[in-house]
Parts: sequence; structure tokens; C-alpha cells
Amino acid sequence: MRRILFGASLLAFVILSGCSSFSGFDFSPTVDRQGQPVVEGEKSEDALTFVQPVQAALLWTLNYAPLNGADVRGLQVTGDEQYLYLAMPNGMVTAFHRSDQPTWVDQVAWQLLLDSPVLGGPLLHEGVLFVGTADGQLVAIEGQSGRVKWARQLSSSVDAPLVVADNRLLVRTLDSQLYAVRLRDGEIVWQTSRAAPALALQGESAPVLWQDKVIVGWENGEVEALDWRTGNTLWRQRLAIPQGRDDLARMVDVQAQPFIQDGRLYVAAFHGKLAAMDPDRGLLYWVKDLSSYRDMALFADRLVSVDDDDQLLALDLITGARIWQRDELKHRQLTDLRRWPATDQLVVGDQAGWIHWIEPLNGQVAGRMRHHSKPVVKLFPLDDNQMIVIDGEGYLSLYQVSISHE
Repeated sequence: MRRILFGASLLAFVILSGCSSFSGFDFSPTVDRQGQPVVEGEKSEDALTFVQPVQAALLWTLNYAPLNGADVRGLQVTGDEQYLYLAMPNGMVTAFHRSDQPTWVDQVAWQLLLDSPVLGGPLLHEGVLFVGTADGQLVAIEGQSGRVKWARQLSSSVDAPLVVADNRLLVRTLDSQLYAVRLRDGEIVWQTSRAAPALALQGESAPVLWQDKVIVGWENGEVEALDWRTGNTLWRQRLAIPQGRDDLARMVDVQAQPFIQDGRLYVAAFHGKLAAMDPDRGLLYWVKDLSSYRDMALFADRLVSVDDDDQLLALDLITGARIWQRDELKHRQLTDLRRWPATDQLVVGDQAGWIHWIEPLNGQVAGRMRHHSKPVVKLFPLDDNQMIVIDGEGYLSLYQVSISHE
């Protein structure tokens, strides 16, 4: 049985409203951490082929790693046209007023300090921000004021993205439970669980919605469809079988985020398969031997995925046939793939601090920039060609990017 630490303490809420600065954080706007102007691009020094440098201006940099030994991989970002919300792994949730000025980061609307790291969410829905914590708390926060509307104690750490289904919130926890929680007050409508493996990857994929179904990929390698009203099982399909001599070899988490497009479900498992499925009945259209735990990206006629060796490949959505495969970024410990809204390219970071823009049609690198020598662990493309980068040294940076799409 997997060991799980349950939090027994109540939440301690501290709200700082109308702040003029980011309380307790070190900002370095418009310069890099050595005080030099940001470098817009340069030729690779580590065996990468030279491509057109991406022009990028660093608007600000924030160092948050020293706070309570925070894990830099835990920071989460969401927002709308009015606010940007940062959920810190040390339990701090911050709302910024967004504006057209590069210094909008200084316009802090409020800060809320929770007594446990934020791992699930944040999800913004109709002006309410929902977050889940490491000690199993699910918290609803008013987006404008930072006031806590309600908090609900669940069985274990909330470590997956949250999903809204009609008037309910779907929440996954570390002990392989799935909850449907009422949005207005946090009451539990139903819950279901599966046997938890001895060892699993950190973080879980979010459920996906299809008509009257909630489809979830479990840590045991199964994909399951549930009735969203009751939580009852409608169908179940195994994507990977745990096998091997130790717990690590037997890990088969469906951690990459599943997607549904044009009536087909696309899902991948660690140490398993990548498959196209019928979301109504769970039948397989095609299956490929591909082990992956990173999020894929879907386009009109293809999906792009990253395998365990950091090789990029594109598959035809209908047949599963391989369209292209690129190994230039092999073993560079890539981040999840993200869509770049302005050009519909892909953007991905690596362990050497490089950020690469990929053409989905052929897999070629269209441009790249060097963020820093430390690993890029997360990317959050925003609108207006802006991007938040989180690196392994505990820095969060906002860039204004200029990239052409030919």
C-alpha cells in the first residue's frame, strides 16, 4: 500500500488585501539575475543545431524558492482578462491586477496564505478560484477579494488539475479517489476509488468530460468512464499491465492528460501504450507502443507527443501512423508540450535552460531562446505573446516574446 501523509490541522487563512508589492518576494524587473540585460538568443553551446533566435524581453523575475523550502515544480498559474493568479507550493495564493503595462506584476490585488502547499488547481470558474492542498483541503476563494467561501477536507493530497462538470467540481486525490463536489458549498455528491499502487508518479491527470461521462486514467494503467451524476462505472479499459521485478518497473500511471477531439479519446500510459479510443464504449481504434507521462498536443489531423526518452513524434489521429519523429532534443528532460497561441506552434523547455518552438507539421525547431543555465521545469504561455517560465533555481520569469510563423 502506498504511504500517504494525511494532514490533521485546520487551514490557517491569512489575507493581505490591496498590497502594493509582492509580500516577502524578491523582484528583479527587466534584468537577469546577474543584473545584465536579458539575452535575446544565441548559438547553442551544448550540441543543439543553430536556428533563428527568438526575440524575448524579460519583464520581471521573481525568486520564491527560499520560502519554506518550496518545491519549484509545484507553482501553478491561471487567470482571466482582469487577474492573474499564482498558487505557490508554500501555500501562498496571490492575485494580480492585469494591465497593459509591463509592471502589472506590482499590482497585487490580494494574497491568501494557506497552511499547506497548493498542489491541485488553481481553477477559475465564474469568478471563484478553486485550489487543492497537500493536506487534502479543497478551498473555494472569491477571485476579486480573496475571501474564502468554503473549505472541504478530503481523504488525501489533492494533486491533480480540477475540472468543472455542470454544477460540480471533479477532484482527484493521492490515494486514488475521485470526488464530485458541489460547487456552491463543497458538499460531496459522490466519490469512487481504486486500489492504489505501491509507487506512482507525482501528480495525476485530470478527468475529461464526454456527454454524460467522466473519463479518468488511473495509476493502475486503466482508463474508466463513470456516470457523472452517480459515479457508477460505465466501461473500463486497461491500457498498461504492471510488470517487472520492482515497484518502479511496475509503474503504469495514466499521467499524461487525456484529450477528446472529434469524438475520439486519446490517452497514454507510463510503461504502456498510446491509444485512440471510443469514449462511448471504451473500444480501441488503434494502439501504439509508446511510454509517456507528459501532456500531448492535438491538432486538426495529428497529435504530438514526447516519449520517455524525450523524442518528439507526431501520429495521425485517424490511423495512428507515424508522421514524423525528431530526436534532436533526446534525453534533455523536456517539460510538457504547450501550444503557443499566436502561431499555433508548440513550445517546450529543457534541463539546460533552453526553450524551443516546434512546428507541428514537420517537427522542425522554428526558434529557440536561452532562459538560463538552470533547468526549465514549467512553461505557461499567456495571451499577447507573453510567457511565464519557472526554472529549477526557484525563479519565475515573465517574458514578452516575438516569434514569426512562416
